[in-house]
Amino acid sequence: MANVPLSIGLVGITGHLLVIAREVDNPSVVAASLTFAPIHPATRNIVFTGLNPTTHYFDFRESPDGSALGVLIAQYVIDAKSNTTLFERRFYTVNGGGPVDPVPGTTIVDSYLAGKNIVGVFKEGFRYLKYGSEYSFSGSTVTYLGGITLEDGETAIIEISYTTTVSASSNTLFPKDVIPVTANATLGSTHWNNIVEVNGSATIVTLTVTDMLTVPNQTRICFNTHKGTQRYVAIQLPSGSYFVHKGQQRNIIWIGKNEELIAFKKDGFFYILSWTGDVNRVGEIVKSDMAPSNGISESGGWLGFNEYPRLFYWYVSTLDSSILGTGVSPTIPDAANRTKWIIDSVNQKFWLPDSGGYFDRNTDVDGNIDTDRGTTNNKPGNNQDDLIKSHSHLIPQGNSFTGTGASGRTGRGQVNPNDFNSGSTGGSETRPKNRNVNSYRIF
Repeated sequence: MANVPLSIGLVGITGHLLVIAREVDNPSVVAASLTFAPIHPATRNIVFTGLNPTTHYFDFRESPDGSALGVLIAQYVIDAKSNTTLFERRFYTVNGGGPVDPVPGTTIVDSYLAGKNIVGVFKEGFRYLKYGSEYSFSGSTVTYLGGITLEDGETAIIEISYTTTVSASSNTLFPKDVIPVTANATLGSTHWNNIVEVNGSATIVTLTVTDMLTVPNQTRICFNTHKGTQRYVAIQLPSGSYFVHKGQQRNIIWIGKNEELIAFKKDGFFYILSWTGDVNRVGEIVKSDMAPSNGISESGGWLGFNEYPRLFYWYVSTLDSSILGTGVSPTIPDAANRTKWIIDSVNQKFWLPDSGGYFDRNTDVDGNIDTDRGTTNNKPGNNQDDLIKSHSHLIPQGNSFTGTGASGRTGRGQVNPNDFNSGSTGGSETRPKNRNVNSYRIF
């Protein structure tokens, strides 16, 4: 077991001091707590005993009675095994009345921050701000930039790192090891700067980062999905933290089969350095003899938003509403809508187009050739019934007819001979020579 000594200045605290310890890997459970009644000394020294030798959160709260949670003052992330402080969070309430609580505006001034390594600034419930364009730090002052202001009652949070970032020389050791994962898991120090090799059997294997504070800056991580039968590997970051990929910020990403992703951590962000596989082809139509590893047959069917989240959230939900069909799960759409994407938000389902038996025809933008569609009905997914272009056949006839027709009628010397039908020829449809192919959508 481990003992953790702590010290905190209590200037301005008039209520009870409540300190709660929680393991980072199990943050919803209180591992231990201590309560101190006022009047408080300028600095309070305390010791937690009997903790598991793992990383803990230590929440310092001003409580009205010693049991109610009250107001969160500060939070530390400490490795109990080595008694090493990794990170600290400071909380400031605009017009909160505390000695360093800011007033509405753009600055927080706290002498405690002087000389500290500020690695994150954000408002409660919002994402991390970007250093240089959205906030700056000098001396003991944090300044909000780019039109961002502190409003009355808001809580601002500043993160301080006490860890040493990964050095350039140690970067050459990446990856240090291959860590296998077979089921849902919380990512931690075991995984940082390593390859996470997923070999799961669930439809979606979810890997979670519970707190970006526990991930040292300049950490790299690789996710490899060449093994296993999972459809996706979901990587979930805490609220306010994002993956950055091609200009997009995503709190959760989905990695398909046979893909590999490498990410680099800086403050509240994981910057994706490379991502190989089908990620850049989501929604694309593929013609193939066999299904791609991340492909589903374009043969119709209602799919759940969370069954194929990458296909829905990164492709279908971004389509212009004018190209979508109409329908409600689980009813099969009518012929006019069956070849289109359909979104049923009520039932959290979307329809995969059914292109079976259809030839593709390139869109005629100005409608000069595909005149039946024109320019108002030429959206992707719109279908046309089969049709023979209007035409006629000239059958030469004289003034007389001799012979026996199909109806048994005869004529001789008539000015207007009797009409007759030619025999039927051909098959069940009009078609050009063709070769059967399979169509798939990349998910």
